[in-house]
Amino acid sequence: MSCCTRQAMRQQWRFRRASHSMLSGAQAVSATGMLLSWMKVPLRQQGLLNAVLLCSLLGWMNPSDVDGDSGIHLQTMLGLLSLRTEELHLALRQWMAPANPVVPLPFSDWLKLKTLFVAKRFVEDPCVKHADLHQLADATKVWPWCHWLDAFGLPQMQARSYQSPDMRLPIVRQRAEISGACALSVEDLLVLTAPANVQDGWETPLAWFVQNSSHMAEVFTEEGVTALAMYLARRQQELANGREQRRPIVEVGSGSGRLAYLLNQKLSGRMHARPAHRRRPSARPI
Repeated sequence: MSCCTRQAMRQQWRFRRASHSMLSGAQAVSATGMLLSWMKVPLRQQGLLNAVLLCSLLGWMNPSDVDGDSGIHLQTMLGLLSLRTEELHLALRQWMAPANPVVPLPFSDWLKLKTLFVAKRFVEDPCVKHADLHQLADATKVWPWCHWLDAFGLPQMQARSYQSPDMRLPIVRQRAEISGACALSVEDLLVLTAPANVQDGWETPLAWFVQNSSHMAEVFTEEGVTALAMYLARRQQELANGREQRRPIVEVGSGSGRLAYLLNQKLSGRMHARPAHRRRPSARPI
């Protein structure tokens, strides 16, 4: 599929919801077996595959265009997400809590299970306005924080500039000790089996969309980029101390160069931000 065709698909923005399957008890067991088989396959590019999964769920690309092993894994994930929520949760539960006590999983295994859980929540959440997400995924633009909140049906809240550990772990662990793993929800089991370096907020559709469309940890907003541009311009003037030659400000770990591109739109010639490589960020989400 050409880039032009893919861009046209995003502009039309037809969200193709996965069809729900009506499985019998025997078929549900095979669904669990499909998950178990998929979990045993090592994936070297899980992050890229998650981004392709997001594009497939939202109709930005045709899943059949992905070939090779990645195409097989993508079709497997789409098949699992086409299950009813109860059936998918049953398969996830049988993997995470085959017996007590529940122990943390390897990060690669936990990431696969978390992806299926949050992707299903992303698809089924009625508060998520899928028709508005094409604007938020455009890497060449930045939107106010209120647009993000509205697109995901979230209440007004302050944006955070730091990551915090998941504070639910002690509560979930105590609940598991009292009632056993069978009394825990799938989300609780993911909290309980998460590796130590997992941060708070992983379970939200907003986090999953941002991680797989723009940035692994940050939401660039109109307010945030404007404030940073004003700060850099002020510091540049302060550091110059009346001299004509200004001191450079270096962005470390610039990645795709998107932040520098957005800053230059706000700085309007007062100064110029440049990443390690000069490349205009693509409007494509991946």
